[in-house]
Amino acid sequence: MKKIFIMLSFVGLLFAADKSIAQSMSSPHDTVSFSTSGYYEAHNDLTNLLTSPLTVQWRVVATNFPNDWLANTGICDNCTCISGTGLWPATSPYECLYAVSTTPGTFKMQIDLATASGVTTNGTYYMRVRLNNKFGLSSDELFQTYIVTRSTTSVSVVKMAGDVAIYPNPATTSLNVLFDQSSDVRNIAVYNIIGKQVGVYRVSNQSSASLNIENLPSGIYFTRLLNVNGDVVATRKFTKQ
Repeated sequence: MKKIFIMLSFVGLLFAADKSIAQSMSSPHDTVSFSTSGYYEAHNDLTNLLTSPLTVQWRVVATNFPNDWLANTGICDNCTCISGTGLWPATSPYECLYAVSTTPGTFKMQIDLATASGVTTNGTYYMRVRLNNKFGLSSDELFQTYIVTRSTTSVSVVKMAGDVAIYPNPATTSLNVLFDQSSDVRNIAVYNIIGKQVGVYRVSNQSSASLNIENLPSGIYFTRLLNVNGDVVATRKFTKQ
């Protein structure tokens, strides 16, 4: 009986109402489902329904993501991005201020399930997030559920980059990236240590690129080399001095 109840609860979750609304905020969906074997951003941005700024608190309340998925998952609000073990288990909620605006503020999941990022687990898993108005009633809340599928088969085969070299490392003003021409790299995205994208560089040369990183704060960053379809074909770490 217990197993049946759990199964029915999960089915009910999948077929919940599409739009998620609380007294003070709304998001386009309460359940976001997608399949990927590479990098993907699932936007479910928040709209402030108040006539004053809204402080949103949020935390992951349930997930069965495998460890290799969790290590490559981040959730970004309108202020910052939280990744990996900062998501689950969370000892306290994160919070962010959303201004009065008709334009939704950022709330999204970032996930990189490429083999090059160390992911080997396939299957369908979920992550559920609770959001609430910090200064509102306990009922002033909404939930977002992200259901993600990684399959052993895909429509297209991603050509992974072979030898990728970055120099100098550490770098100060510019970073040179060398890669295999056959991997068809078109863009190089740069992310900080918490998984927030801080720059995207278009590749004009078939086997190399020079990235201007002069304005980046000192710290550790990651480059993701993307092909014409937006698939991640290689990831490399560098330090900005």
